[in-house]
This record gives sequence, C-alpha cells and structure tokens, in this order.
Amino acid sequence: MDDLIRQLESIYGKRESESLLKVLMLDLLGTSSRTSILDLKDYQREIFRSAIKKLLEHKPVQYITNKAWFYGYEFYVNENVLIPRPETEELVEKAIELIKKQDYKSVLDIGCGSGCIPITIKLKRPEIDVISSDISIEALKIASGNAAFHKLEINFIEDDILEFDDSKYGHYDLIVSNPPYIARQESNAMTQNTLLHEPELALFSETPMQFYDAILKFAKIHLSKNGSILFELNEFNAKETKDLALFHKFSNIEIIKDIQGKDRILLVNQYI
Repeated sequence: MDDLIRQLESIYGKRESESLLKVLMLDLLGTSSRTSILDLKDYQREIFRSAIKKLLEHKPVQYITNKAWFYGYEFYVNENVLIPRPETEELVEKAIELIKKQDYKSVLDIGCGSGCIPITIKLKRPEIDVISSDISIEALKIASGNAAFHKLEINFIEDDILEFDDSKYGHYDLIVSNPPYIARQESNAMTQNTLLHEPELALFSETPMQFYDAILKFAKIHLSKNGSILFELNEFNAKETKDLALFHKFSNIEIIKDIQGKDRILLVNQYI
C-alpha cells in the first residue's frame, strides 16, 4: 500500500494525493477522512487499494466513488456524464439571481449531463418549472436518478439541440446551458483524466461556436418575451460568442467574469 501511495504522490503531488485519499475514505468507504489505512478492515483495504490503482491510471476520483458534489449537493456520476465543475456553480448562482430578480416562472437547461444545473436551480427555486434536455439517453437516466434522489419533479427531454424537434418544447423565461465548447484540435492541451474518461459527446464541438449558434437559433423561437439566456463560456471565445449573439439580433449582452477573473458567463437578454 505504501508503494502505491508513493506512486500516487509522484503523479499528483503530496497535497493533492492526501486530498484524494480523504475523498476515498469519505465517499467510497463511508469512513472518517482521518481514518488510518491500518484501521481498515481487510475488505475495505482491498477496495481502497483497487481505487488507488485506478487513480494511477488517471481515472477521476468522482468516477471511482460515483459521487460528485455541486453547490453543496450530492450527485451520482459515471463516465456517461461530465464531472460537475466549480465554475459552473457560478453559472447556476447567476441563474438563481436572475430568476428572483425577473420573477421568472420557467427555465430550460440544454445539455443536462448529471443534472447538476437544473436540479440545483429547482432545489433553490422550487416554485418554478424546470425542463432539461440532452441527446444522451444514458445522461438522461443519470439526471433523472439524481432528480429522484433529491425528490424533485423535472421534465427531461431527449433531443439533439443541433437538430431540435420543435414540437417537444414550449416557451421559457430563461434558457441556460453549459454546452460542449472545446474544439477537437484543443484536446492536446487537456489532462489525461479528462481525455481518457470523460464523455467526448459532452466535451467537444466541431467548431467553438457550433452549439452556441444552435441554441441562439432555438432561443429565437422558444425564449419568452423579456426572457434571458445564460451560457457558460470558453474564456478564449467570449467575444466571439457575444458577437454571435449580436449577429442573431439579441441585445443587452454582458460578459461576466468568474471569481478568477476569467470571462465565464454570457448573459443575453431580449430578442429585438
């Protein structure tokens, strides 16, 4: 076991390795994060050893524990959905603020994945209607399961936003999305953990603007009067995304920086 932990530290560094081991204790074994490996039962030690080997193969710890935390809430995840990112919490925070400020009654999330965005919005604003779509049947199963775990009623729709079925949708006060925005040629700059294990369908687009363009076209038909759109952005394409919204004749467009000062969210209001 000591040899495996040394190998882990050679890849992740001492501090991150300690953090990963604590996550395994808490979320995989259900013990205290301070539990000593020596105090584990034989079967627990075997589970723990197997998990470390998976970490050495660059498997994200959330896929080992099948558990991710988002906005303080627990979500089941596996390799059919992206692992929720902390920066996406800022997108959700902005959505919650906007719903309250504008007294919005309905939200459509496009590309639900694990369901972390629509579920968190519904948990924070239980009085509104929340609808969410995804092309992946497996992702929809996971999102539905997470909604059930949190005892929520959310309408999940199977659909491809690039060729959306108009008959499946109504009108929505807020459309929110964290779409695939990484061009395939950018994959060489990504970590092995992400490339080897997270779903390509949720990561990559043929062009950086592919999904933003599709959602803006969708919004022309399905966004309510005085409604808003919230996008999570690729910081390097923020201006291009804003220009695309202008091209589609939207106005009152704002790029919002995240806590790290990166261009992270695009707020789009009212269609001309």
